Amino acid sequence: MVELRALNYPDDLKLVRKVLLKIVIDHAKLEASPDLESDDFVHQVMHASSGGLGLIIQLIRAACEHALRRKSSFVEKSDFEFAYGLSGCRESQNIFKTTAWKSIDPNNALGETLARVFKLEAEKADAMKAAKKEVK
Repeated sequence: MVELRALNYPDDLKLVRKVLLKIVIDHAKLEASPDLESDDFVHQVMHASSGGLGLIIQLIRAACEHALRRKSSFVEKSDFEFAYGLSGCRESQNIFKTTAWKSIDPNNALGETLARVFKLEAEKADAMKAAKKEVK
């Protein structure tokens, strides 16, 4: 078993930038908009993925897939906004949509999604119980 350490800023900045460009350019055969190579953007990618290399790769691939679906030859920051939004986070908690992204805990996105699902399930169960009572 191999345990991978979480990547961190600024120590792993060059590695993550290299992975990002490799996936965008070599794998997806797309171009990266210039802002994707900035230290700040690469830091956002690392933060959004909690430093997990596998999550970083998934996020980059999802952004590339979104660019391809848009029939674009470029991957842009908006593609990362969309890909991160798939986590179910509120727009105000999308790390790629706000200037205060460092204050956002990326782990909250899953928690918020699960809370919404549990609330909807509870409401559905209550409605079914109420409907059964009316039928009797």
